[in-house]
Amino acid sequence: MVYDPRRRGLLDPTGGLIDADVASGLLDVGPRSLAQSNQYTAKWDMGTWNIPQLTDKDSIDRNPRVATNYRNVTYKGDVLGRLDLQADLKPERGSVDRLGNRIDRWGTRSVLNAQPFDMKAPVSTALSSERVLVGRVIPLKPSSDGSINFTRGVNQGDRNRIYKKVQKNIAAGRSPYYKLGKQAKHGPIGQIDRAMTKDQINWIKKNGVELRFNPVNQNAFTDMEGRVVRNIPGGRAVVDGHRVFVVDRNGGTGGVQFYNNASELPQNIRDNIKSGDMKYRFTGGSGGAFTKSPTARIGGGPRRHKTIQEMLADIVN
Repeated sequence: MVYDPRRRGLLDPTGGLIDADVASGLLDVGPRSLAQSNQYTAKWDMGTWNIPQLTDKDSIDRNPRVATNYRNVTYKGDVLGRLDLQADLKPERGSVDRLGNRIDRWGTRSVLNAQPFDMKAPVSTALSSERVLVGRVIPLKPSSDGSINFTRGVNQGDRNRIYKKVQKNIAAGRSPYYKLGKQAKHGPIGQIDRAMTKDQINWIKKNGVELRFNPVNQNAFTDMEGRVVRNIPGGRAVVDGHRVFVVDRNGGTGGVQFYNNASELPQNIRDNIKSGDMKYRFTGGSGGAFTKSPTARIGGGPRRHKTIQEMLADIVN
């Protein structure tokens, strides 16, 4: 590793990386002191992180392969980093969230799971129930197919169950996401990046492309403008609460690509768009939006009214 102290590198605030280091990827920047032990790998506050798989030593729910420090994870296969639909990205430390969950001193309450994912199995059965990582964030490097993968991570049956539960919560006058937690079996697919440092995670969260997935009104991962993201060859991802932050193989955003029109969308996405789903945005071909809603048309035509899903999206997103 060669550093040039006269230059500021992509992920190195103390000095700089030469061009060859930057081009070879994020993992070339390693921890340089014990000070890099940080909020992402710090000791757990058991008063906050009270989940059976992690804390109940005698419980049948206790999972012996749950790892609480991503630097020490031994599992090397593909995983799906599950989103937490109820998570706050920037909660106040020492307070409680709207559901009464205490927020620990690191400023977060979200407990995220990484679970084995079989890239060759049907999506409905590809996700294992085993947790191989429980963490504050899930740092990912490319999966076995060489990419951060999104198109394989949407279980339509699970999405239907979430949709029905949200409707019941609304009918009962509760929060749409009451007791929904991590029932969304959705997230990016990659392999746990044990070498990713605090600085790299923070840099990706600050400078990467922010992606979202809300199973109530989406069946694909999009950026905040509604553009459907493609798989990212050689990229890196950080799952944080209900958001995913991504960069390309060089640590930039130029290689993060989106579908240009509706006809390019994978068949499983096109076939599972619900009436009332959000409109996906495109830069060409389709003219700007795509949905199967009876109150909209391909080409971005106006709706006569907002659907329930769109009103929920206004609140959540």
